[in-house]
Formats: sequence, C-alpha cells, structure tokens
Amino acid sequence: MKQLRLTLSLLLLGIFVCLSAAAKDKIHVVFIGNSITYGATLADPSTQAPPVITGQLLEKRTKCTVKIKNCGVSGITTYGFLPGRGAYNNAVSGGEEFSKEEGPLYFSIMLGTNDSAEKGPEGSPVDTETYKENIKKIIDALHTKFPKAKFILNYPIWYSPTTHNGATYLQAGLDRLKSYHPVIDNILDEYASSNLGMVNAGLKEAFDFFEGNNDYFTSESGNSGTFWLHPNAQGAVKLAGFWTDAIMKVLATDGIKEGGEEEDDTWVKGKDLVTDSIQISTNTMESYQFSTSNLIRPEIEGYGTGQFIYHCSWTDPLPAGEYPYLQFHLNEAVSDIFFHMISSEWSSTYDTPQDMDIYATNTPNDENSWKKIVELTDLVTVVTHPIDYYSPHINLGDSYTDLRFVAKKNVNGRASKTGSILFNLGRFQIIKAESTDTPIKKLQKLLDDISEKDPQYKAGTEPGYYSEEAIQNYSAAYEEANYVLSQELSDEEYTKAEQDLRKAYEAVEASLVKVGEGYFYFVNAYPEFNKVQGVEKAMCVLSNGKLGWNTFDKKDPKFLFKVTPIGDGTYSIRNVYCNKYIGTVKGWTSNVPLTDQSQTLQTINQVGTNPQFFIANTANDLPYFANGSNDGNGEKGEIINNTNGANSPAAWYFITQNDTQLIDSLLSAGPKDYFQEQVIDIALRKCSEIREKASEYEACLTEGSQLSSNNVQAGFPPSNLIRPESDGYGTNQYIFHSSWSSPQTANEYVYLQVNLKNPLDVFKFRMISSEWQYTHDTPKDVEIYASNTPDDEGSWKKITELKNMVTEITHPVKYMSPFIKLGDSYSNIRFLVKSTVNNRKNASGGFYVSLGRFQVYSTTQIPNSEYFVVEGMKNACDNYDNYLETVNQKIADGTVTLADINLLYDYAKEIDRLYVDRDSLDAVFSGLIKKAEQAYDNATHTTEPAILNGDQITSNSVQSDQFTPANLIRPESDGFGTNQYIYHSSWSNPLPATEYPYLQVRLNEPKNSLLFSMISCEWSGTCDTPEDMEVLVTNTPNDENSWKSVKEFSGIVTGSGQQGAHPVRYTSPMIELGGEYSDVRFLVKKTINMRGTTTGGFLFSLGRFQVYTETDPERVQYNYNPEVKAAADELKALIDAGKAKGVYEVVPADIATLEKAIANLLDAYADTTEVSKLYKKMIEWSENMEVGDEIGTVDSQSSINDFVDAVEAARNLVSNKQPVKSQINAAIKALNNAKAAVLGHTKQIEPNKWYYIYSRSTTEYCANKAMYLENPDAGANIKFGLYTSDEEDPAYYGNPYAMWRFVPIEGTDYYSIQNLATSHSFAPTSGRGNENPCKMQNAFSPFRVDYIGMGQLQFVSINENNVEEYPLHAQERNSIVVPWATNIDGASCWAVEAVEDESDINFPLEKNSISVMTLPFDVPAGATSIMSLNDNLLTYSVKNITVDAEAGKTTVELTLCEDVKAGVPFIVIEGDYTQYDPENTESASLYTMLPENVDTVVREANGLIGTLDGFDITKEGYGYMRNGKLNVSTGTHVHINGMSGCLDLDKVKSQEGATDVVISVDGIINEINEINAAAAKVHVNVYTVDGTLVKKNVSPAEAVRNLSKGIYVVGKKKVLVK
Repeated sequence: MKQLRLTLSLLLLGIFVCLSAAAKDKIHVVFIGNSITYGATLADPSTQAPPVITGQLLEKRTKCTVKIKNCGVSGITTYGFLPGRGAYNNAVSGGEEFSKEEGPLYFSIMLGTNDSAEKGPEGSPVDTETYKENIKKIIDALHTKFPKAKFILNYPIWYSPTTHNGATYLQAGLDRLKSYHPVIDNILDEYASSNLGMVNAGLKEAFDFFEGNNDYFTSESGNSGTFWLHPNAQGAVKLAGFWTDAIMKVLATDGIKEGGEEEDDTWVKGKDLVTDSIQISTNTMESYQFSTSNLIRPEIEGYGTGQFIYHCSWTDPLPAGEYPYLQFHLNEAVSDIFFHMISSEWSSTYDTPQDMDIYATNTPNDENSWKKIVELTDLVTVVTHPIDYYSPHINLGDSYTDLRFVAKKNVNGRASKTGSILFNLGRFQIIKAESTDTPIKKLQKLLDDISEKDPQYKAGTEPGYYSEEAIQNYSAAYEEANYVLSQELSDEEYTKAEQDLRKAYEAVEASLVKVGEGYFYFVNAYPEFNKVQGVEKAMCVLSNGKLGWNTFDKKDPKFLFKVTPIGDGTYSIRNVYCNKYIGTVKGWTSNVPLTDQSQTLQTINQVGTNPQFFIANTANDLPYFANGSNDGNGEKGEIINNTNGANSPAAWYFITQNDTQLIDSLLSAGPKDYFQEQVIDIALRKCSEIREKASEYEACLTEGSQLSSNNVQAGFPPSNLIRPESDGYGTNQYIFHSSWSSPQTANEYVYLQVNLKNPLDVFKFRMISSEWQYTHDTPKDVEIYASNTPDDEGSWKKITELKNMVTEITHPVKYMSPFIKLGDSYSNIRFLVKSTVNNRKNASGGFYVSLGRFQVYSTTQIPNSEYFVVEGMKNACDNYDNYLETVNQKIADGTVTLADINLLYDYAKEIDRLYVDRDSLDAVFSGLIKKAEQAYDNATHTTEPAILNGDQITSNSVQSDQFTPANLIRPESDGFGTNQYIYHSSWSNPLPATEYPYLQVRLNEPKNSLLFSMISCEWSGTCDTPEDMEVLVTNTPNDENSWKSVKEFSGIVTGSGQQGAHPVRYTSPMIELGGEYSDVRFLVKKTINMRGTTTGGFLFSLGRFQVYTETDPERVQYNYNPEVKAAADELKALIDAGKAKGVYEVVPADIATLEKAIANLLDAYADTTEVSKLYKKMIEWSENMEVGDEIGTVDSQSSINDFVDAVEAARNLVSNKQPVKSQINAAIKALNNAKAAVLGHTKQIEPNKWYYIYSRSTTEYCANKAMYLENPDAGANIKFGLYTSDEEDPAYYGNPYAMWRFVPIEGTDYYSIQNLATSHSFAPTSGRGNENPCKMQNAFSPFRVDYIGMGQLQFVSINENNVEEYPLHAQERNSIVVPWATNIDGASCWAVEAVEDESDINFPLEKNSISVMTLPFDVPAGATSIMSLNDNLLTYSVKNITVDAEAGKTTVELTLCEDVKAGVPFIVIEGDYTQYDPENTESASLYTMLPENVDTVVREANGLIGTLDGFDITKEGYGYMRNGKLNVSTGTHVHINGMSGCLDLDKVKSQEGATDVVISVDGIINEINEINAAAAKVHVNVYTVDGTLVKKNVSPAEAVRNLSKGIYVVGKKKVLVK
C-alpha cells in the first residue's frame, strides 16, 4: 500500500489504522557500486546519492528503521570488489557492523559500468565470462561471511555512447554493458537453482528509463564531446525508486510488507459517484480531444495512442508553481471514498500523478472554502504502464459534495515549457466507501467478495473439479443470501445468512479435487480443436523425441505421464513412453525440453476455479503452451512456454488413468518403442547428412536483384545474402536485416522473396545466420509460397511449412533444407518467416529477421560434384537413393525394422568411405602453397631491414606522439603490450568513413622488390591487425595521382590461421614492384576486428612493422648452393602448377608431393634463425653473469671468460656471407657445449629439495613476492604475494602452499615443479597473458629451468611437441602467474630460497572446527605427530557407524589416530567444534615438520574418501564437514576441496579400539538434520622425562598447555613442546 502522508488534524481524527508490526523492525542495506552509487557529480552525495534516497524511500514504505552503508567507489570495476581488496573489505565492515543489530541484512549490487569501458578502469574491458566470474566471487565471499544475508543484483544503467572522460567507453563500451544483462540473468538462474531466494533481480526497466533520457543525467564534457554518465539529483531519485522497488520485492518474501496505512476491511466499495461528464472540470486541458469527459468512458474504448485520455494543456500550460487539478461534483455528499485511476497509454504521455493533494468543499465557487484533506505521496514510483491504481479508504472528516485532486508531482518528471508539470490520465473514478460494521453490510461484503472472484465450480472426480453436493449447498446458500439481502429483516437473520453462506463457500472450496501422485493424461483445454477437427489434443512425446502435442490416444504410451508430488506445491513429471522428465528452458516461446533426470521442479496451478491447469516450473513460471494450434487447425506441434488464460493452448485438463492393467502394458511398451523410434530417427538423420556431402547442386541466385523483401533496413539489403562468404557476415560486415526504423507490426510477417531465372518444380535452400552482434534473428519456422505472377498477391500458393529449422541461439547456424516439391514449375518463391529462434521484438511488436547468407539450389548437380568426379561415388549414391525409397515406404506402412535401417546405413557408410573433404583439402593445399612460396623466397632472395630510423615511416592517422609509427621499429624487447610501444590510428580525430588508414615508408634508395613483416599490437583491447591490405609505390610521394598499386593482400590473419591468436606474426612473400621505387604505401582496407570509429571508419594498430629489401646477390643461397638451387627449381614448378588448379581440383597426392618438395628445400637451405637466436641468448646471458654462491651465480670470473670465448668461437664457425647447413649444425653444437660447460660452474637447484620461489623483478607490484596456491584444488591458478616490505620475515615462510621442489623428468634435462601442500605440479602452459593462466595438475609436466644471470631464473614449459612456451611471469592483474616474456629484472625473473630442513610448516584451519583432511606426506606417531605439535588439535579415524531406524538416529564413532599416512584421510578437530562460529574470523593452525617427500596417491580409510585434487558430490548419502558440523549430501551439487575428503557411510566397517568421540545424528542416512557431538572422556597424566608428575587426569587438549619448552611424557607418549 502506498504511503499516505496526512495532515495532523486528520491523523487526530483517526482516518487510518495504526502502523503494522513491521514498523518496529530494522532493515540494513549495504550498497556496492561505482561512482553512480557513490553519487558522483551530485552537490552533496551524503544526502543525495541513490543509496541515501533508497533508504529514505524504504523507511517510508515499510515504516521500519532503515540503515544503509554506501560503499560506492568512483572508477571501480568488479575487480575492485573481489575478496581481499579494499572496497570489498569496506563492504564487509558494513555487513559486520549491521550484523551486530537485530534485523535482516541485504547487499544491493550494481557494477559493470566501468567493466564495460574500452580502456581505463582496472581490468577493462572485462569480457562477459570474467564479469560473471567476478560477480559470483563477490557474492559467494559475502555469502560465506553473512550466510543469512540476501542480495539484489541490479542491472547497470545506460550511459551515452559519447562517454569518454579519463576512461574510454563510447559505443563499444555501451554494447558491452548491454551484453552484461543476459549474464546477470544467467547468474540469477544459477543461484535460483542452488539457493533460491539468496540472489534476487533488480529492475531491468531502469536501463530503459535512463536510455537517452538526458534530463536525468549531469551533462559532462569529454574527449568525444558531451556525454551523460552520472545521474543528476533528479536521476538519483529515479534510480533510487527502481532500487527501492527491487528491494521491496525481496522484503516481501521476508515478511516485511508495505508498511503504510493499511486498507480497513470494514469499508467496501459502493457505487460510482461520477456518472456524467458535466461533473468533472479542470484548470487546464489541451483540447476537446483530451477532455476530462474521457476519464469516465468505458475502459473498452481504450486509453492508448489515438484513443481517449485526459491531458492538461501543453500549448498553453499553467505557469510555473501552479498545479493542474481535476475537480468533481459528486452525485451526493459523502464522507468516505475510494478513488481509482488508470494511467494514459498514449505513447510518451505517461505523466501519471505520483503525489496528489485532495481538497473538499460544499461551496465550490468559494475558493477560500476548499479544505485540504490529505497529501498522498508515492502513489506510483516507476514509469511502467498501464498503471491501475486503487486508493485505500479515505475518510474526509465530514460530508462533502465537491472534491479537487491536485497533481503535485508526476512519475516521470516531464514538465511543460513554463516549468509546470504535465499531467494526464486514461481513466478516473470516485467510489463511495460503505461501512461493513453492520450485519447487513457484512453480508453485502461477503457477496461482493464472492462476486468479484466469480467462481465457476464444476462437479466431477478429476483434478480441478468439486464435490457435487458441496456445489449444490453453496448455490442454495448463495441464492438465499441474495434473497435475504433484498429484504428488510432483522440483524439476526442477516447474520445467519452471512454465516451459512460463508460455511458453504468454505466447504465447496475445500472439496476441490487436487493433483496427487498418479498417472495422468494432459488434454489441452483449447476448445477450437474440437470445434474444427472434432478431436481432443493432448501433451505427448513426438516422434522426434521432443515434448509436444498430438491427437489424443489414451492407449498410446506417448501420452501418459507419471506425476509425483515433491512438496511445497512442486512435482516431478515423467513421460512413461521415453522415461524422461519435463525440464525447463530460459526465456519465452522456447521449446520445453525432456531430461534424463528430474532436474527442475514442476508447478501445477489451477486456472481460477476452472478444472484446467497451468503447468510450469520453479525456474520459469511461463506455462506450457501447445505451439502451432493455428486457431484449432493445427495437427500437432511442440510444447513451448508462453502466457495465456483459461480455454487456451496454455491450459490443460488432467485426466486420471487408474486402469492398472493398461498402465502396466503402457509402461512395458513405452521405453522399448521409444528407443527403436529414436534409433531410427538418429540413423536416418545421420544417413541423410552423409548422402548430402556427395552432391553439390547448382546455385540459382547469382544476382542481387533476384532477392527482395517486404521489410528492409537501409544498408542491409537482401542482395548481401549472396555475397561470397569470405566477405563476412559479422559485425560491420554484410547481412540482411529487417527494418528497425520502419518496422512491420505485430500482425505482419517479414518475408524473403526470390525470382528464379529458370522455373523449378523442386528445390532446396541453405541459410547461414547473421554474426553481427545482437542480430541472431535466424528464421525458426517458415511458410513457403510459390507463384508465377508475383505482383498478384492472390496468386501465391502455400506449398509447405518448415518448423524448428533452428532451435538454439547458437551462431553461426548453417542450415540446409531437404528438397521441397512445389507440385508444378514456379519462377518465384516466398519464404514467410513465422518465428525466429530468439523472437527479438521491434518497437511495433513484430519480430526482427536477420540472416548472413541465403541460397536456393536446383536438383542439377554441378560438374565437379563428388557424385561425378570421385570414382565409385555415383554408384554408391544411386544404391543409397534407391534403397531409401524402400525404407521410406516401409516407414509409411509402419513395417520398418532396425535391420532395414542398418542396411541403409551400410550404403551410407560406403558414401562416407569414398568422400573426400575437399574444402579441408583445398585449405591445406592453400596453406602449403604459402609455405612453399615463403621457402622459395628465402632461398632465392636475401634481405635486410629498410626502415632504420623513425623518420622513414609515417601515417595519415596517428592518435598522438605516444602512438607514433616510429614505435614500429623499436626492439621487440621494449614490448608492444599495454602501456608499452605501439602504433595506433586516431580515435579522437578519426578519418572519415571513406578514407583508409595507411603506413608510408621512405626507402633510403629505390628498390624493385621488397617484403614486409608485422606483429600485432598487444595493448589490451587494441588488436586492430590488418586483414586486407593494398601495396602502392611511387617516386613522387606528394603527387597523390602518382601512386601505383602493385599488390593486394586479403585474409592476412585468417589465411595464416592466426585468428583469435595474439600476437599475430606475419611475413609477406617477396613483392615485385615492376620497377625501382623509393616510396611505399601500405593501405589498410580491413582489420581482423573492424573496431569502428565515431565517423564510421575503423581503427588500425600494430606492435611492430618492418620492410626488407634485397642485398648482395652473392649472399643468395640459390646462387651459390647447387643443392638449394635444384630443390628451389623443383618447388617453383609445383607452386606454379598448384596455383593454376581450380576449386576442388586438388587431390591428396598433390599435398604429399608439395610437402616433400618443401622438406627437400628446407633440408638444403641454411637457415641462420636458430643459431642467431641461440647466440644472442648466450651473449645476453654472459653479460648478466655474476660470480657468487647463490643459486644462478657462477663460481669464478674465469669460468665466465671461458664461456664468452667459446660462444664467440662457435659464432665464427658460420660464414657471414655464404653459410651452409653443416656450419650451422656445428655452431649450434658448439654453443650448447659452451652452455653445458658453464652450467657445470653455476650453482644450480638441487633436485627434490624444497624451495620458496619468489620474484626477482625490480617492479614494485611483484618484487620479492612468492609463488603460492590460494586454492588446493587441481586446476587452481598459481598466485604470487605473501610479502610486504615492512615485514621482518616474509609471510610465505612456513607456508606449505608456497613450498616447491624440482623433480627431474627421467631421460631429460627438465623438471616437474611440485607443491608440498597439495603434491600438485605446474600444468603445461600455452599461449600467454591473462587468458592463459598457469594452473596446477595432479601429474608431472616438463619445465626447463633457465639461469639467466644475476642469480635470476626463468621457468619455461615444454609442450608435448618439445617446443618451449613463454616463461612464467608475475602478472599484475589478479596477481596470478601467466606465460609472458620479459628481460632481466622483469616480472618473468625469479629466485629460489631453500626451505630450512628443520622448518615446521603451517596449515590454516578454522577455529573450533571439525574437518576431513588428506595430506600428501606421512606424519608419524611420536614427538612430531600432529597431536604432539599442536595443543588444541586431535586427529581421528572412523571406528564405526550405527543406524537405529526405529529411533531415527545415526551414530558415528571416532577413534584417536596419531599416525597419519600420505594420501590417507583423517578427521581433525580444532578446539570445541560444537562452538563453531561462522562469523569468527580468528584462524587456527595445524603444524607439522617439513617432510622429505610427498605422494600423489590417495587411499580410502574405512569410509573416509580422501582427495588431493578436489571433487564434486552429486549423489545422495555422502557425509561432509562444513560449518562446524557433519552434513549429508542430498543429490545437489556439493564441492569438496582438495586436501579434504568426505564420508561414504556405506563403506564404514566396525573397527576395534576405544571410542573417543561420538557424533549423534538426528535422523537416518540422507535425513541428517542436526549433529550433537561430545568427546569421550579421555584423560592422561603428564610427566617430565625424569618421572616428575606435572599434570594429573587432564584431557589431551589441556596436557601440554602452558608448559615450558622441553620433552614430556603425555600418557604413554613422548611429546616435544616448542
């Protein structure tokens, strides 16, 4: 109920009832967000920020005390709120502060604005996967700390595409922001399935409201003009309104309702008091069209655009400060009223009153007589429409004939040109309020209440029906009550009639036959089926295995479902034919799936009092709908989710099947028949796919003019659909799209129409979905029409309808139809799209259609179809086609068998055996040709760099000096990643869309040939690498007309197979210029990502670029090495022959021949790349070598000198001018020998010794920080940290997760790097950067340890092909270890420090906890056992488990266990685990001595299942320790961390020995609710080693407490006290 702020005088009159009990409650909300949450640009965020306003609104609406904490931080991304970060800790402190008080705790989160930025904020741009991961980490961490808290996850709001302040957002950022919305939907779905109600949705309407509504933003100046990002004071109030509504929904589930004045049930609505338009007047009206008389017109006449509404004047508005009002002269004087208003639906006129004052008088012409009765605030808080609002009962304090309703504020804040508010409504009525205090009024109210519900009871025995006797009694009581009401009788008689009716009404309601456990048919309630076809339609499993509907046959098992109540109004529903369960699906109008297991609880809700039901599920409340009913003409179809009412395709009758004999027969026949149908269906589809590969058909659409549509967006014509696929159909490429600027209406369908040059009677078509972002509007259902007179609409004949061509929103989708028979020859075909896979709606309610490519094919096979050119293929296909006709006939007759299908499959397999994948063959051959050309160019040319200084390279578009083209020739070691050295075209002053960016090079002397090489930019978000490029030359560069085109390149990145990879490295073949030229221009015509500019052009960036020209001919190996010449000539001939081959002319033998020729040339060619790289690496190493005794240093200077001499001697083995292969091989051998020799004088790591590995980088963010594991699971990321400069000792000392050893890989010089705590090793790496973090695995993997000088080491993964990857690197983002390369002192450089042999190690534990633990090493009994070294720890094994079914008890007995074995799980108790407090942040520790060895093998221990890797429990009945107690899995997902374990209760066998701890469980297995445990009274005496009694009869936990250092005898054991 909306809050009513009343004047004091009326409160004294007692107009409204007292506040609800909820007014005494407290509500606590912590707001997590960015600058929008903080209140940036507001004059006073402490009073104006959205969280502050939200708190005020919540107090108004709940009458509760609301406390808020604003944790918004300007510029922050989701990374800033990750656990452990300052912003996160601030939110935690707010939660901890609020948790000390009574009342619920909520976290309201709105993050994503800064994540979406192109660059600037931390981690931006954040991809959707990382955004989801970060949000879940934040929620999960807070949930762990505050398990009772609830979360509201708000959708980030719109900002303008010009947003560009210190950070860059723009259109790309806004698009990314929108992509977060479905991610939030997915997050909500995931939490709903695992912890319903914990995480709740904000309102999506907030984004729609703010989109383009600049009046609600602060106008800010930026690098790309004015932008709108931060809500102003007015916008902050609006945003707070959306947040408040979202929080109120969650509060309602917690029992906190709208806390304003409640409607008094003693008042009921009487008659309307305004029945004539002359009773209404106003002080402002636009025109007669918008008259006040419209307010009492029938609702059916409408109040939308072009219909009947009231609107104040906008052409002659009221002056500012004067408010519009509606004035009513009532039919009679009244003292108590209700009023009812409906908002206007006229487009853009949603100026519904939010605040109104009501005045009253009996002398309306006397302005001074008007008395203010009440101030109404927050009647409406969100701009949704239509708004249908009923007021609570309002007492006027006296009887009045005239009322005035003054609009003080509207919901959207729209104002007139004078500043006065705009005001409009669709309907308005004042209703007399009548008291129900008297018996006759109570009877009247009961009758009114029942009439309003209008129950339509039907007698029957099926679900949804009612008792016939109860209905008769109710009907009689209802008639009697109406009769009594019409008579003047005594109060006693009115009371009796009211009580009799109430009793009869309650009895008939209670007689409802509810849905219970049993077998049912679901018959559709849509009456048109019976009217049109005379049959019933029911839910079933279709022949394709999908959930659908068909003509009802109760003897067919496809129609029978088993319904099982689960509880709380939920069910599982299983089809007996296929033995599968009804599942769930996201979205709307999507196919409802069947699943092997019951994954989603179903809901069954009666439609009013009809004997009909809506069937839906707990994850999606849209009911199941018979799709394709077609006004009762539909034969069958699939089940989707859709909205509707009674007697619709969404409503179902439940027909019970109680015939046990029939049920048994259906149960036995169902799965067997279903299995055979599925096998046949799958086999036929597989056979069809194989057969289609062998035939390629003639394309009928060759000119764009052959395609047309009835709805086209400018720039996206149907002619794009037949462009070459290589032109692309992604963002900014070539697609067809229906119009969004002039969309079709909801009643119109988009079609594609094709005009055939030659009429066809049979055809097939192929389509590819659009890949343009957000435009995956692929046709799902189409109707196909044909005509020979296309201009005559009446001539179009419907041929067929194709349904479910595409069923999932994946992309790209490639669909080929079957052959379609037209029944005659037609020249024009129309494809009418009845639905798309996503049904994305346009502004008019229709849906968009988009496609990437479309083609129609005849039955004529092209000459080079494999059917004709592959030997034996024609005969194999003909055999298949002939037998397929036989199979189809048998299917039609119902006589087909699996043997028939197997024989058809044999024919198909012969086709598959003969088939040649010529697309792949051509692609492989094309790649080999490029490789061959590169090898030939290397052999016949020798080059040197042509760009020697930055002045030689220029561009027509440069962002700034920071991104100058001169950066392109810097050494690679300077870097070309984020904040390093790259070239970038201008985004602040971009080229117009008609101009291409270029690089221009001035050669030192004219050349007649050249080649170029390039490396893509690695700066985050700037991978704008050239894909298509044109090379032009001139000798007069200032004369634009003199530039001559000499070469075009296309598919540079995709053609080299590097799409998605970075950095991209590309070297062109030698380019013949056709003469000598001094100036070269590289014109970029397309980039790999086509990232757009504000002018419609595209951005271009590179990391490095160089041009190479030919040098001395005597250096060319082709000229001096006969072996190279012979191999090159042979290869050239094959290159020329290969390039002359047409499409599909390549055969496998061509590939083998070309590969052999390339290998021959490479064997003869002296490639100096490897030896040069090795030499350079050796020289760099020698320059950084130091003499010392640390690991990585050399024993003497003479050893270093010997190494340098050996390296130079090896270098001199290779001729500078005419190298040959034998020289290179000798030099490589000599260099490796020199390396081996100096390593013999280098202090190296000791195999199998434990070390700390810490960064030797001089960079502050990682300097001296150690590698460690934050997560014990296999697959965990490797982190770095555990060090601050103000610590005396690094925090990693004693931490087993930061201890590593180097285990030699047998037969190699490599090591596996293994962690002590988990026994896991570094997993192989691939790629580099954040997207490829280094992870752990439970298996050895080879790493090379490189000693690079100055006591620094690098660790390099060696992949399965024996190729080195990038070194391990300390990456600042997320503080994780990733593959990346840096020079000495960089973040890829590490040092090791040996762990002292006598060190103890420390495993963290929770205080007062019980847990299962698995260690990878032995901890033997005695003085160094866990219990000896840890005062407050006891370790146990499982002795026995006893289940007492009668008493409902399960007892777990534990025995003290001192001897811990590697890989054997045990139970450890810290302190008194019955006192476990999840809010307690104090930690405990488990100390052990440093082990010599670790083991990766895990063993079971009497039902305890240990794990070092971590695993998921997905079955019922497993015990696991969490939150200080034993829990039992119920089948839902439970993760068991590495180094932990669980209890398989079925595997526990009774053991001998004492029972030291008993865990008593209330309930038997799978029903554990609560655990009560008590340690058995184990007592010991404590002596010194000389026999002096120190303590007597104490518990083991107390035995060594407060003892001084030394050795004691505890019980019968010696214990070392440290």
